[in-house]
Amino acid sequence: MSVQRFEELIEGLCRIYGVDHKRVVDGDSLDFHGVRIVLRPGQGPVSQLVMMYCDFGTVPEELQLRVYRQLLEANLTTYTGQGETYCLTPEGRVVYVNNYHLHTLTPEILAGYLGISAAYAKHWREDYFLANGDGKARKKRANPLVDLYRSNTGAPQA
Repeated sequence: MSVQRFEELIEGLCRIYGVDHKRVVDGDSLDFHGVRIVLRPGQGPVSQLVMMYCDFGTVPEELQLRVYRQLLEANLTTYTGQGETYCLTPEGRVVYVNNYHLHTLTPEILAGYLGISAAYAKHWREDYFLANGDGKARKKRANPLVDLYRSNTGAPQA
């Protein structure tokens, strides 16, 4: 990827939000509507991509097995070799990772993607997509994360 193009994109994004672009280019996170997001240039074979790492947060210990299983199922169902996936940091934070083709991005388009990602994170933090707020399991369906992915990408619904 052209490092210059990546830096220009980040500079334009940061200009929109009044943030110092140099710290973002250097790997510091953006606080995007209360959600930490890191943007990095792709390296090697993915050098034409902008990598996005969105901090979804931590999971209460008593829910970890269910939530982590659901995240793994979502990875298996939605991952195509490129695009979104869910990861766990050594500190126990769930991170949503996605990538975008540099040549298709403007600062405004990237801001839109970050807004969608921040909304995912906030929605996930409410109940980890496990329950309807009353502690009971959601109605039977494949996986709420998969459903959310499909509803926002135009992918076929299950």
